[in-house]
Amino acid sequence: MIAPPECIILLVDDEALTRQLAEMLLEECGYRVVTAENASQAMHRLQTHPGVGLIFTDLLMPGPMDGRELIHHLRCDGCDLPAILTSGIGYAPPFLPTRTRFLNKPYKRAHLVSHIEQFIAA
Repeated sequence: MIAPPECIILLVDDEALTRQLAEMLLEECGYRVVTAENASQAMHRLQTHPGVGLIFTDLLMPGPMDGRELIHHLRCDGCDLPAILTSGIGYAPPFLPTRTRFLNKPYKRAHLVSHIEQFIAA
C-alpha cells in the first residue's frame, strides 16, 4: 500500500465549511490535499497538480457539472483516477462512473479512510 503522503487528494465541494472540514480531516490523516469549489476548478487543478491520485467530490454542486458529471467528463478525457462521490441524499445514485464509490454524508473518519485506502491499495 502507498503511504498517505504519497497520495494527493483533489477535494471538490461547493460548500466552503464542508470543504474546509474535509480538508482538515484528510490532512490529519496524513494526506496532501488540493481543493476546488466546482467542477471547472477541479479540472484546472488536475492540470496544475499532476500528482493527484484520487478525487473526492461532492455529488450535488451548482453549475454546469455536478460531481458525477465531473467524473464522467474526466473518464471521457482518459482520466482513470479513482473517485469517491459523497452526498447527504441517503442513497447511492444509479450508474456511477467506473472506479467510483459513493460515501454518504455525514461520514465517519474511519469509513472515509477505508474507502481511500482500498483505492490506493488497488
